[in-house]
Amino acid sequence: MTPRRDTFLSDGIAQAVQVLSPGGRPAGTSCFPAGVTRDNVKARSGYTPRDWLLRCVKDVLHGDESLCLVEDNLAVFALIEWRDGERLTYANIQVLRADATISEYCRDGGIKADYLRLDLDFGALGDIFTHPLPHVHDKPDGPPRFTFELPSSNIVVDFFDFVYRQFYHDKWVAWARQAWDDHYEKTITRAEEIDSNPFNIIVEAFKAAQYEALRDRQDQVQKLKRVLQSWKDQLFPLRLDAFASDLFRYQIQ
Repeated sequence: MTPRRDTFLSDGIAQAVQVLSPGGRPAGTSCFPAGVTRDNVKARSGYTPRDWLLRCVKDVLHGDESLCLVEDNLAVFALIEWRDGERLTYANIQVLRADATISEYCRDGGIKADYLRLDLDFGALGDIFTHPLPHVHDKPDGPPRFTFELPSSNIVVDFFDFVYRQFYHDKWVAWARQAWDDHYEKTITRAEEIDSNPFNIIVEAFKAAQYEALRDRQDQVQKLKRVLQSWKDQLFPLRLDAFASDLFRYQIQ
């Protein structure tokens, strides 16, 4: 299964992933949108999510907020670094989802928004066991730092997956269905099995909190997760060193 970059979650996210991809370079830096550096998207002490976004739009985008949009109400600023071919050494991915368009949010300080930042920085380990690698912030500055759910070492694409599962679930389900159906139709052995595709059954069982039904289909649920991860892993090559992730998490291995 060879994924198409333009089918991942949304056109905007697909474009961001393509821009961030190393393109065969063994080492380097990439960013989305153009012009992002470590310093110019760093939040200052006491900044609110809106303070941070307004400064980024002014200093990085020269006033054109459309350059950071992957949805009308979702802004992304990302910077990654890698070396040794596929070893991810730094990641700072900040997203802001507003209850209105980003343009309206920039003009109106009363609009609510959600902010998340994925951090991977070996040069900022903090006090003992305070900075798991990677970790996620839910505000631009300071603690708490949450251990990021790690379905794999492909943390850049996994983070975008997480954002869409939480905030754009219908789009996430549409992508997951496409990825699963592509796999299922290529691997079934009998024509009548086309009508036995379990995807919708699994989705509806989650909605209805049918624990026993999902337990009975646990093999299919696990296979669905593996298929989706395989799709993502073919999309983006950079990986976090698993040893580093295990070392800095406050979790016994």
